Amino acid sequence: MSYCNSVPLNGQVSDVAAPTVTPTRRSSKPTDLAEVRRSRRMRWWLVGMGVLLAASVVAAAYVVYGTGVLAVRTISVRGATLVSQQDVINAADVPIGTPLARVDVAAVRARIEALPRVATAVVRRGWPHELVIVLHEYRPVAVTQVLGKWYVVDPSGVAFMAAPHTTTMPQVQGNNNDSRAAAITVFNQLPPSLRKHVVFVQAHRPDQVEIVLTKNELINWGDTTQASVKLQVLTPLMALPAKEYDVSVPSAPTVTR
Repeated sequence: MSYCNSVPLNGQVSDVAAPTVTPTRRSSKPTDLAEVRRSRRMRWWLVGMGVLLAASVVAAAYVVYGTGVLAVRTISVRGATLVSQQDVINAADVPIGTPLARVDVAAVRARIEALPRVATAVVRRGWPHELVIVLHEYRPVAVTQVLGKWYVVDPSGVAFMAAPHTTTMPQVQGNNNDSRAAAITVFNQLPPSLRKHVVFVQAHRPDQVEIVLTKNELINWGDTTQASVKLQVLTPLMALPAKEYDVSVPSAPTVTR
């Protein structure tokens, strides 16, 4: 508090307290206009870049999906031996000129795998202009009869196509794919000297395989295991004339006359 001398009306001097003056705080610093301008420029630059990026994505999508720039020009088929390449291309049903990105490869694969001789197919895009189809065909190794008709069978027992009228492939019979596959396995385990006497191999179940020979003899083979042991046991047994030779349990073979 500060004091000053003042003269009262009656002429006497007295000390009178002067009002205290408190200095006011200065207002905050004005905003830097240059910084504001920079911030605005940065904001508009980001907006512009976002618009440009979105436009680029739209343009790229249009080029890929809506034009012929990346269209199918070639369809390559690999692994076709039993089925013709043209049949595969027809089944694929992808017109030349279709944008490659718009090809539904899963649908194409399903159409190709519906072909009788095709087990599985892989369909992929070969950018920029190729559709690649790789086949895994069924492999014919035997014939079987299903509902009075003859079919070619692959090693997994699948009857996949009509059998030709004449064939040198072995005949197998089975109630399902697994049984037919077991019959095929057993036939392949036999030595050539015995195979030439086989009329057909049948399997009621995968573990109940029987071999029918030319003189109507029956070999009860059992499952597909211990093939070498069963053959060692079977060879001396077949020196005995019989109607049935049972080596399903090779440690206890039997003969039925």
